[in-house]
Amino acid sequence: MLEVRRRLRAGEPPPFTVIAETQSGGVGRHGRPWSSPRGGWWLTTAVALPPERPVLADHTVLDVALWVRTVCEGTLGATMGGATPAVRIKWPNDIMVDDLKLAGVLIEVVPTAQAVVALIGVGVNADVHAADLDAGVRHRATSIRELTRAPIPPELAASAPELLSRKLQTA
Repeated sequence: MLEVRRRLRAGEPPPFTVIAETQSGGVGRHGRPWSSPRGGWWLTTAVALPPERPVLADHTVLDVALWVRTVCEGTLGATMGGATPAVRIKWPNDIMVDDLKLAGVLIEVVPTAQAVVALIGVGVNADVHAADLDAGVRHRATSIRELTRAPIPPELAASAPELLSRKLQTA
């Protein structure tokens, strides 16, 4: 979200998405620090809210979580080629497999010189080894790679963040 905020301050108009290879200054709910290793899908989309009602719809967080869950399920299915583990949403913003976090959503609303903007952040532990996750979260997180015991096919690894980006820009 830091890069998105920088671009907004520089005058870049929404909508736009920043997709990062890694993230070192991430912040989760309640201001918890977060870093994101190479191989994950880390993206933030800036979307201008309507000037006549510059607030998020009540269902926005759930909509985004459903999209992220669907992409995770599709990637698991394509990678595993069969039965996949149950992917569920832990309200309000975590995507879980069993009791392990696979992905998360963070949405903030910020005023800018141009408009009131929703920052929609998504992080998916995609092609990530458990050993690459922060030691403090390793025991309560998983990744698509860990669940499938295989790397994500390159075409999926390239297309999934773009698919999420396009969907988020219509949030």
